[in-house]
Amino acid sequence: MKACLLFLLFAFGVIARAEQADFQALREERVQDVVFSGDALPDNTKSRFDALKRKDLSPITVRSILLWYHESGGESQVDVRAEKVPGGVRLIVHARKKLRIAEILFEGNQSVSTNVLLPIVEIKDGQEFEGDQAKASAEKLLLFYGKQGYLAADIKYTFDPQSKVLKFLIVEGEPTLLASLDVSPLTVVEKRELRDRYEREIREVFGLDVGDRIQRDKVVEGIQAVKDWLRERDFLLARDPVMEYKVTADGKVGLTLTIDYGPRIRY
Repeated sequence: MKACLLFLLFAFGVIARAEQADFQALREERVQDVVFSGDALPDNTKSRFDALKRKDLSPITVRSILLWYHESGGESQVDVRAEKVPGGVRLIVHARKKLRIAEILFEGNQSVSTNVLLPIVEIKDGQEFEGDQAKASAEKLLLFYGKQGYLAADIKYTFDPQSKVLKFLIVEGEPTLLASLDVSPLTVVEKRELRDRYEREIREVFGLDVGDRIQRDKVVEGIQAVKDWLRERDFLLARDPVMEYKVTADGKVGLTLTIDYGPRIRY
């Protein structure tokens, strides 16, 4: 079974973690070989790792080499693995040059300015490029556009290792507009005139009119406003309104506010 001891060297800190079980299992093993992979390391760094051959594996010594490399200005991320081989272990030293972002660009953002989008991605020029972080940033941008009523938006990213430009490609699509707003009939109110007025008031306090963009924050605020209205009108047993939607052929959305009013309670 292959066991490994992993050290990670980062730009502003060193040695992130070690697998404790493997640490105990391999620390007394003899280093039979040292293999280098990935981007080239300086000769003086390689010689320090080569000097570990035919010695017992010492995680503390490996740590000190990584610390020295970092403190001497090393720009690569270095991973060190130790795998079991006949007679001891083999050290595998993998280096990857850090790619620092030179510029962040947005393409296709017609309705939102770059100054608004930059704080959302939480990435700055000069940071090391990380694919997972860029992917998470694209997802944050997509969520932001959805809240603005662009439910059909699509966002991807590219990173050019040569120019070191991180670019977010934004397809905003058409904003999702409200085609209709229906409210559950207020059958517990017998007078037709009063019932019609109450249903009209519910639509008004909800705050979205036909033709408006459907923005998530406004929908949440509208539902809360309807809940407040129900309490003010003595519908104290009413359940929280449930929002349902139906998309029309032209991409517009019809909303239905389903409300279980319950009986009015007056004191």
